[in-house]
Amino acid sequence: MRIIFYNEKYESDLLFKEELLEYAEKTNKIKIKFVLSEEEKENYLTGYVSLDKIIRELRSGSNTTFFISGTEGM
Repeated sequence: MRIIFYNEKYESDLLFKEELLEYAEKTNKIKIKFVLSEEEKENYLTGYVSLDKIIRELRSGSNTTFFISGTEGM
């Protein structure tokens, strides 16, 4: 399983959100974790991509690859 951590300030800043979710559902090869730093919403992680968030995902599967995406200031 591959996990994409996608960090933005607001949900409205997420590019290709629907396309990513559709691909994840269709292929079952990736899991998307959206992280919002300036907004709290249901089904989103809050804050920034951190070691704690990554470790939580590592515990859910032993063979995992991570991709981290977001703004330059991350």
